[in-house]
Amino acid sequence: MQSSAIWKFLATHRGYYCEGCLAEQLNLSVEDLRQCLSHRELADIAITYRVCQSCLAEKRVVGQRRSA
Repeated sequence: MQSSAIWKFLATHRGYYCEGCLAEQLNLSVEDLRQCLSHRELADIAITYRVCQSCLAEKRVVGQRRSA
C-alpha cells in the first residue's frame, strides 16, 4: 500500500524529494519510507544525490526514473 502511495505521489509531482520531505507529504515516518524503498518493489523509482524540490537542500533524494 505504501509503495503505491510513493509511486502515485512521484508520478504526479515531478522532481526529486528527500526522505524527510517525502515522508512528510505522505504522512509516513522516515523509517517506514526507508523500509518501503528498501524492498525495491518500485523499479521505476530512483534514489540519487540532487536538490530536493521541497526543502531545496542538496542531499540524497527519491524521484521517478525516466526512460530515454
